[in-house]
Amino acid sequence: MIKFVSPLLILAGLVALSGCKPDPYRSYTLYTQDMPNGVVIPAARPVELASNVTLAQPVAQKPKANIKRIDRVMSARKGQDLAVIVDVSEQNMRVSIDGQLAYQWPISTAREGHHTPRGEYGVQWLSEFHKSSLYNDAPMPHSIFFNGNFAIHGTYDVNAIGSPASAGCVRLMPDDAAVLFDAVEAVGERNVSIVVRD
Repeated sequence: MIKFVSPLLILAGLVALSGCKPDPYRSYTLYTQDMPNGVVIPAARPVELASNVTLAQPVAQKPKANIKRIDRVMSARKGQDLAVIVDVSEQNMRVSIDGQLAYQWPISTAREGHHTPRGEYGVQWLSEFHKSSLYNDAPMPHSIFFNGNFAIHGTYDVNAIGSPASAGCVRLMPDDAAVLFDAVEAVGERNVSIVVRD
């Protein structure tokens, strides 16, 4: 019995000395099963810095392109037509529901050396929490696949939105991608048309 208890006591002492403590701020993953339709953002954590430490500037949350955003409160319903027009030269996307413009958002398409396919497409498949099998498990939240491996999806590289930056997919701000994904699910995949043009 003593031989069994000793290693446990030693391990407990090592943990205590290492400073390992439970996280009092409760770290969250971005998506939880408790809130499948929302994003959980952790509360601000207190930061203690030495006097010689310089904080990095926060990442800009504004897209590079000066595109007028349009976000109308429109509920997409089953059977409605949803039209997505991707304008590569303008780096923007327009989304219409039953012929009425609902959204206009900045995007990122293929950077130099890569290609975003042009043409008229439908939805091939959806993947809410997708990770790229081609690019080191890069997160592709709210993916709407329209042509093989090419998809419209959210990105966490928000600083690049508004300029060509992707390997070929059409990238959106994460919240915009979630709105579009929900709208596609609401109207039904067969009622969605996607046009990618210069």
